[in-house]
Amino acid sequence: MKNPNPQFEIDALRQENEALKKELEILNKADVKPDCKDYQKLFMSLSVGILIFDEDFIIREANNKMCEIFQVDRNFIIGKGINKMEENKVMAAFRKTKNGVSGFYEGEYITKSGLKTYISAEINPYIFSENGRQIKGGIATIIDITDNKMAENAVNKSFATFQTVLMNLKTAVYCVDAHTHEVLFMNTKSLEIFGNQTGKECWKALYPKKIKICAKCSLSIFSNKNKTKDTFLKRKDIWLSHSDTYIEWIDGRQAILVTAENITETKRARSVIENQNKQLEQSLSTSIEQYQKINLLAKQLKEDAETKDRIFSIIGHDLRGPMGNIKNLLDLVITDFDNFSKQQIFGFIDPIRHSAGTAYILLENLLHWAKSQIGIIKFEPEAIALSDVIEETVSLISAAANSKNITLDFEDENDFIIYADENMINAIFRNLAGNAVKFTPSGGKVSISTKKVINKGIVNVEITVKDTGIGISKENIKKMFDKEQYFTTYGTKNEKGSGLGMILCKEFTERHSGSIKVQSTENKGSVFTISLPEKKHKAIL
Repeated sequence: MKNPNPQFEIDALRQENEALKKELEILNKADVKPDCKDYQKLFMSLSVGILIFDEDFIIREANNKMCEIFQVDRNFIIGKGINKMEENKVMAAFRKTKNGVSGFYEGEYITKSGLKTYISAEINPYIFSENGRQIKGGIATIIDITDNKMAENAVNKSFATFQTVLMNLKTAVYCVDAHTHEVLFMNTKSLEIFGNQTGKECWKALYPKKIKICAKCSLSIFSNKNKTKDTFLKRKDIWLSHSDTYIEWIDGRQAILVTAENITETKRARSVIENQNKQLEQSLSTSIEQYQKINLLAKQLKEDAETKDRIFSIIGHDLRGPMGNIKNLLDLVITDFDNFSKQQIFGFIDPIRHSAGTAYILLENLLHWAKSQIGIIKFEPEAIALSDVIEETVSLISAAANSKNITLDFEDENDFIIYADENMINAIFRNLAGNAVKFTPSGGKVSISTKKVINKGIVNVEITVKDTGIGISKENIKKMFDKEQYFTTYGTKNEKGSGLGMILCKEFTERHSGSIKVQSTENKGSVFTISLPEKKHKAIL
């Protein structure tokens, strides 16, 4: 680094000195005497010290500023020898005028009172006139540079302190000329990392393969916004975090102050942490998957337990009634068979048949539902005649319908062929038709019809089961398809169901990619409509 040298005031005084010399030469040529009033006024008011002396170094004239600098009385020094007031080191500069050359002195001066000052003295040969006689002597211009010298010393001291601080930082610090790219300064840490590159172009010396790091000190950096970037110094196998900002260098140049901190350990630690985080994420992901599997298994176990409880409930309650009726009636007939007439025995057979039919339907539903819950029921679709399935269903429920004097109406002239699982379709129709009979009072009617519906190019067959029964409220329609509730009500002759029938109808219909909908008005009857694809389709698992 170059040391600062504040010369602004000194240079101004020297310029004033040069102007004064020219003025004296003009006055001398004009033979202006020293006691001229205009000359005297100008001479005495000058801001630099002036001393005129003859060939014997006798002081012939001195202005106020000179007396102020040397702290002497003007009347005391006029006519006295210069060697009486000047130090020997200053006197050497005066003696050079004897040889017709100029002398110069700049440095420390001790006044008569012992005060230390700093002066800059320039002594030149000078010929002046006095009483018509030419006198060869000299003229000295003296400037008090004490304040400037003290300021310079203070700056140098501050600069030295600043430099000492920078040199001892553990962070690399260097400064670069923003225009020439010259490295102006490097502290100890930067020397350790990069070697001494002072005076060289930074982008060549510091980062020969990393030109983009500073874009050759683009002047856009003078926005004075601090910028930070991380770079990898391959030759040292280290990572550095660079931060740069605009500063004005000590000589006024635009420069970039760069700090480079070694973050290699931080980078390594971050890499270790990132790897650990990845491992933790993987472990967490694995744990979540296992937790989800456990939850799914727990849910399945809960559902299996509920299925088991439901099966036992149906067996213990819903089947107990019809089977108990059959047993009691048979016991009664067998015990007193000889006491009953043939007509009375036929009267016992009808309720036995009704109870057996109820038990059969319950067992069928229970079997299908249990298989569907544990996932062993198979879906085996094939081409079947829809009318055959419906007629079989009508035949099964005709006894129950006759016992309640209910009219069963089914005439099918369409002869639809559908692609379906026959066992599931039988279960659907058996439940729909059986419920229609169960909830229709004596003298009512149950109608079954079919038709083809085309929607957006898709052909479906709709089977409608309509009754004139007691109907279903809107609230109960929502409940009967809810497998969590197993909703059921008693029929018109107190027929009891398990709540499984409508759930099976919904599940089996959806397995066929079909749909089921209900329209019902309380005390007027219900309409159940099943929509099934006519052609082969993919099963919904």
